[in-house]
Amino acid sequence: MIEMLRLCPGDNMAQRTWLGSNLIRVGRLADALYFAQTWLSPGPADRGEIPLKGGTDFKAPSRDPMTDGRAKDLEFSCGSLLYTAALASFKLWGDSLQAQQYLRAASKANPNILMRILGRVTRPGMFRINCLVVQIWTLKRSDELNNSSRSLNGPEDAHDYLWLSQDLWMVPEVWNWANNDPGAKESVLKTCSRDGCGKRETKATQFKLCSGCRLVCFTL
Repeated sequence: MIEMLRLCPGDNMAQRTWLGSNLIRVGRLADALYFAQTWLSPGPADRGEIPLKGGTDFKAPSRDPMTDGRAKDLEFSCGSLLYTAALASFKLWGDSLQAQQYLRAASKANPNILMRILGRVTRPGMFRINCLVVQIWTLKRSDELNNSSRSLNGPEDAHDYLWLSQDLWMVPEVWNWANNDPGAKESVLKTCSRDGCGKRETKATQFKLCSGCRLVCFTL
């Protein structure tokens, strides 16, 4: 992946969505954070500039928190890079303001990822009951990537990110950190869609969700 980015810094093969997680997996936390910060920095992210060597000219990452305005802007960035930055920052420096900022921006950019992490949801399974096909969620890792067409930060991106990285987030200290961050958790808690109810989840994926539209949720 690093060599592909060095040969093609513009990343027309979308290696940047994978590399950060793999760097974390092999223990290169500082490189993972620097890589994510490079692609999320105001130049490449806002002006379409190409990072040097595709962000693989690894240097020491910044430890400084962002301004509130910059953290807000990142809510419209690539979710997988934001989750990479959040996880690497937390593993390097603990529950710092910077790690919180990345996690909260990530939860806004692609809440599908955090919802499945906090709900301990890993894959949909199909079962037939009385001639009806019923979808339930199991705790087994998905067998393959999602090859469907997609838009940025959609459920397909979430599926592929979690196929590679969900176990990194299920480590107790990491999961507890994410679950106890009120700013991030607020992005994934749903309100009951039943008229006049207004009840809100107290934990992720607590309510039943329509398997068709994936938008309507309700209490039993």
